Amino acid sequence: MGALDMSEIAEAPEWLDMSMNVSPGLPLQDRVTKAEWEEDVNEGGRNDKITRLAGHALRQGDPPPAVERKLRQYNEEHCKPPLSDEELLRILSSLESREKARRSGIRKKLDGLLSGIEELDTNAKLEHLDEYLSVIIELPHTEHDAYLRPLAKSTGITIKNLRAQVQAHADTSVEDEPVDQKIIEAGRQFAEQLGDRVMEELDKSTQAAGVVGESANTKILYLVVTSRLLSNPASAVVKGVSSGGKSFTVKKVIDHFPPRTLIIRTGMSPKALAYTDESLKHRTIVLYEVEGIPEDGEYLIRSLLSEGRVAYETVESTPLGLKPRVIVKEGPTNLIATTTRSRIHPENETRVLSLSINDTAEQTRKVLRGIAGGSDAIDYSKWHALQHWLSHDTPEVVIPFAGRLAELTRPATPRVRRDFRMVLTLVSAHALLCQTERNHDPEGRIIATIEDYAVVRELVAIIIEEACQAAVKPTVRETVEAVEDLTYKPDHSDRSVKRGKDRMTISMHIDPDGDDKPKTASVTEVARWLGIDRSTASRRVAEAIDLQYVVNWQSKPGRPARLEVGEPLPDEEEILPGPEELSE
Repeated sequence: MGALDMSEIAEAPEWLDMSMNVSPGLPLQDRVTKAEWEEDVNEGGRNDKITRLAGHALRQGDPPPAVERKLRQYNEEHCKPPLSDEELLRILSSLESREKARRSGIRKKLDGLLSGIEELDTNAKLEHLDEYLSVIIELPHTEHDAYLRPLAKSTGITIKNLRAQVQAHADTSVEDEPVDQKIIEAGRQFAEQLGDRVMEELDKSTQAAGVVGESANTKILYLVVTSRLLSNPASAVVKGVSSGGKSFTVKKVIDHFPPRTLIIRTGMSPKALAYTDESLKHRTIVLYEVEGIPEDGEYLIRSLLSEGRVAYETVESTPLGLKPRVIVKEGPTNLIATTTRSRIHPENETRVLSLSINDTAEQTRKVLRGIAGGSDAIDYSKWHALQHWLSHDTPEVVIPFAGRLAELTRPATPRVRRDFRMVLTLVSAHALLCQTERNHDPEGRIIATIEDYAVVRELVAIIIEEACQAAVKPTVRETVEAVEDLTYKPDHSDRSVKRGKDRMTISMHIDPDGDDKPKTASVTEVARWLGIDRSTASRRVAEAIDLQYVVNWQSKPGRPARLEVGEPLPDEEEILPGPEELSE
């Protein structure tokens, strides 16, 4: 007996049409991966599996004869023992009838909507577009144009534009295809194997991949990307001189994540986030070089990070002229970016963790040794499986000591408000990774521990203190002290100084603005004094100037800097309490 011709099946009653009017692309639990067509199934599960496979194939538009062939092959190769032909065709016939009824209901609804649109004026037609397009995506894509052409004729909108809008609807309505259950189970087993040692094993993996001397940064970046699964994810920007290893470090960390979790770009137009076809929900945008974002683009990123969504209003050409349209892209989404700047846009700077690549000569030597030694081939599949498991069913995390942590955190500046929230996010991300070692409350939430906080505090405490100017980076302090050493009052005569085995003479810079001001130093002199290259010194000086610890009296572009010490360096104070204080 062959597959039934769908044209021979009677029309379904109206109540059944309505019951089959489901959301586009199949609900997540009904979708099928390629791997599921290769799985064996034993007696007791055969009917359910055949029903699932056939329903998925018919829903996505496969012709019934093709579905029958695929089911027969699957039945013979993977069902233990195979179903009888009669049972197989009974299942297929029932599903074909249901799918025909579902599509019939969708077509009737579209015909009714189009008829109603025809009677409206042009302005009202445009207002009903979204409803019409949201129904079209419930049909196989091969049928879309048949319903878009009359709509294009009625509204005056090009079919190309309508196709793009249908795609936008599909992007916001259809979830990513689920992952094979075997991969999810492998991720759970890997999590159990890691236990509390996730950060240690990550460190070993990134070092084996060739990352040298950036242990803290790689761990922070891994936690940040993992936090995309939470409602308020953390973000980070990696700063450093050109060729300092920023992009390499980021790449070796994100290699541990499935590609579907990331949106990787080297540049971005001002409106790219609003018009992208990519879903932004629970994904990490990886942007190599912030310089690739215009100011308008930075605003959309700021909106996405703060509000968890982009709501961008634009205008589109219609038969009635330019009409407004609001494009909404839902998050939550987080950001990993790299830059050679000492600071990014001030409004974005306060929304990210600022990580610095080590630019010392000692670090360069380690990197050279690492390059000479080569790197190992890394099997990232188990790390990918871990992330698939985490995203498959992400439980909430509760931090029982959050209240006490809030009381003990020093409110140094208003920025601490955002940084405190970021600390809680990273604590939650670490507890999520180590959940096989954590207790769960009656509601199934993971209970974070002080050990989770201890790991995060060790990684980010100094970064937060530096951001709030309660502490100073060693490189910034060294730069300020160099400027202080290189500058002196007019009543001092020329002097020579010793640094290591070298001896250099400090030239005098007479300040034309007044005899009472101290002499100044140039960036080149700072570089020589510190024994670093000029580009590295320039970046360090720029950072010290941004923090107002150094002042540049040179106002003419292209002329050598005239540097002197500015605000005094602060006494270093801790903002985050120690783990032991939370245990008291």
